[in-house]
Amino acid sequence: MGTGRNIAVLLTALAVAGPIPAGGMTLGYMYDLADTTGPLRESPGDVWYDAEAREIFVVGYGVVRIFTDTGMETYSFRLDPELGYPVSVAALESGDLLVLARRDDRTSVVRCNFRGEPQGELALTDAPPELAAGFHPSAIRRAGGRTYLADLVGMKVLVVDDAGATLAFHDVARMLELDDQADGLTGFGVAPDGSLLFTVATLFQAYVVAPGGSVRAWGKPGGAPGKFNVVKGIAADDRGRFYVLDALKSAVIAFDGQLNFVGEFGYRGDRPGNLVYPTGIAFGGGRVYVAQNGDRGVAVYRILEE
Repeated sequence: MGTGRNIAVLLTALAVAGPIPAGGMTLGYMYDLADTTGPLRESPGDVWYDAEAREIFVVGYGVVRIFTDTGMETYSFRLDPELGYPVSVAALESGDLLVLARRDDRTSVVRCNFRGEPQGELALTDAPPELAAGFHPSAIRRAGGRTYLADLVGMKVLVVDDAGATLAFHDVARMLELDDQADGLTGFGVAPDGSLLFTVATLFQAYVVAPGGSVRAWGKPGGAPGKFNVVKGIAADDRGRFYVLDALKSAVIAFDGQLNFVGEFGYRGDRPGNLVYPTGIAFGGGRVYVAQNGDRGVAVYRILEE
């Protein structure tokens, strides 16, 4: 059987497979994020949940969209092109927003009010010498009063306070003892307890780094339930469980706090609840938000404890 036919058979099997039961919880599709015209039909670049305001932020096509936890858009804005193209966003406890923006080869963090009106750039200070060669963050996250800026290609994370002063720096490749096979991070997140979350597609691995510095890694390549093909986004819930996106399976793979596989959901297809090459994921309010390609927007799933 040829390689192309093997792949076709695998994708067909994934498309028709039903959800795999998850021990201790039920995972169910609810709806897609929408505005007054209907479900969002774009391919977002990033999705993030603000637990303080119970709002979902979706970034894509140069627009920052804000949704309630009932799935309806309430507001959207763009940045002045002089400031850059928004690629990721996080909310401060004050209600202000930090928008990671890119213009040409320059990346900046723009502080905006809740309407998206720029209030100035966040000046990063006390940066470690390791960043002298360049630091180009492509994701921003917020947890525990800290802001996390991740350079996925450079595999570096800078943690700063609200004034931009450096609180911590992580050279991920060195921390995880990764070799040259690790071609950048493909997923990044921060758990509610401040643990750093990463995925590396070329190694078929997911990682969690606790605030104390201990590292746990898991993952094996394969198409079987619980194994990884092309890992992308990663998130954690408030019960200590982890959710890893597999873009090839078009599925979310769930693990408990001990990294035991507990279920998969999503799967490639056109039916409600199916996914198309998901890349971004966020957790909040007992729900999982999954950003996908194919102009399929953001699918929302709920987690019900058994």
